[in-house]
Amino acid sequence: ELSRVTAENTYKTSMAYGNYASTERNSTITDLRKTVEEKKKALETAKENIVSVQAQIEQATYDYKLAKEVLSNSQWSRDNTDKSDVFSYTYYFELAQEAESSASSLEQSLEKLKNNLEQAEKNLVTCENELAKAERNLASGALSAEETYELRMLAYENAQETYDITLAYLEDDMVTQQEIYAGAKEKWDEFSAHIDGVEIRAKDSGIITSVDLAVGDALTTGASIVTLYDINEVS
Repeated sequence: ELSRVTAENTYKTSMAYGNYASTERNSTITDLRKTVEEKKKALETAKENIVSVQAQIEQATYDYKLAKEVLSNSQWSRDNTDKSDVFSYTYYFELAQEAESSASSLEQSLEKLKNNLEQAEKNLVTCENELAKAERNLASGALSAEETYELRMLAYENAQETYDITLAYLEDDMVTQQEIYAGAKEKWDEFSAHIDGVEIRAKDSGIITSVDLAVGDALTTGASIVTLYDINEVS
């Protein structure tokens, strides 16, 4: 009965997977393709980010160069203005301070942008690797999904035949077991008819000290069945 239940469960499982096989395959491939597209977009974004940072570095480099020139000119003007000319000297002194502050700020910004570019280039490599991995997963995953689909459909298409063959085998096995049982019962009945009312007696009296056979042992002519201790030999 358990084998019949197993066969029915196998049949139902094969039919269920067969009905779902196409959806399962398409869903798997769609998810893998979606991942590839996401990695492509991430790679494009990484490339665009590098271009943007490079443009910012170019502009910042130009601005820093100008700031350095303004700083140099204002310092020269300050250093070459007579301090007795308070107005002019004060003007160039403050101008030099502002130019120095501006140049310092631009230098820090430029350094930060260079660090950003370095990080963006690392991110680009990561995105390239992830895209390559996603494309490999798509290739192998699509192949695996197709193989799974074919196996599901094979089981689906042969589910009824497999079920019928299994049931036929179970029925044949049941008939065989019934025949074996009937034969064994017939031999037992025949044996019982021969020994019915028959007593087995020992030729000597005494005490049984051991039984030399176990359940399932076969009897043969001359075989020892029990060990008998003859009490008549006790003096």
